[in-house]
Amino acid sequence: MAAEADRAQAQFEVSQARRNSELARRRLGKELGRRGALPTGVKGDFRVLSGEGLTVDFEALADKNPVLHERIALREGARFNLKAARANLFPQIYANASAGRTSSDWPPDQNEWSVGLGLTLPIFEGGVRRAGIAGASARLKQAEADERSSRDTLLVTLQEAWTVFRDSAEGVRVRQKFLEAAQARAKIGRAQYSTGLISFDTWTIIEDDLVRAEKSFLTAQADASRAHAGWIYAQGGTLDYAEAE
Repeated sequence: MAAEADRAQAQFEVSQARRNSELARRRLGKELGRRGALPTGVKGDFRVLSGEGLTVDFEALADKNPVLHERIALREGARFNLKAARANLFPQIYANASAGRTSSDWPPDQNEWSVGLGLTLPIFEGGVRRAGIAGASARLKQAEADERSSRDTLLVTLQEAWTVFRDSAEGVRVRQKFLEAAQARAKIGRAQYSTGLISFDTWTIIEDDLVRAEKSFLTAQADASRAHAGWIYAQGGTLDYAEAE
C-alpha cells in the first residue's frame, strides 16, 4: 500500500511539473510578444551562480538603475521649468536695426537706416508669473523628494534581493551536502539489504530519505535560480545581462 501511494504521489508530481512547464512557456511567450503557445526550449547546462566572493556596491548599482535615471530626468526637467518661469518675471529688452535705400526714382539713391530699442515689463502679469514660479518651485521640490525616495527604495530592494540570492545559493550547498550523505547511506543500505543485514522496512526508509534529499536539492536549485533572476531584475538588468554574466 505504501509503495502504491508513493507511486501515485510521484505520478502526480510529474504531471504537475509538466503543467507548470506549459504555463511557464505560455508566460514566457507572452513576455516575448509571441502569439499562441509556440515551442520554447533552453540551451546550456543548468547551473546556479553563488555570487560568492563578489563585492557589491549598492550605491553604484542604484546610480545605474533605469528607474533612478528616470527620476533624475524628471528632476532636471522641473529645474529647467523653474528657471524658465523665473526668466519670464524679468524685463525683456529688444533691439532692432535696419538699413536700405529709398527714392521716388528708380533706382533709389538715398540711404536710410533706423535703430530701435524696446523694453517690456510684466506689470499687470506679475502676480500670475510669480504664481507660476511658486508652482514650478513646488514641482521641483516634489521631483527632488521623489528622486530621494526612489533612491532609498532602490537601495533597500537591491540589498533584499542580494540577501535572498546569497541565502538561496548557500542553501543549495547545504542541500547538496545532505544529498551526498543520503546517497552514501543509500549505497550502504542497499548492500546491507542484499546481504540480509537490514529489514525491508529499514531499507525503504533509507530510500525514501534519498528521494526527499534529491527533491530538496532540486527545489533549492530552483529557488536559487529564481533568486538570481530577482537580483538581476533589481539591478534593472535584462536577459542579455544574464547571458553576459
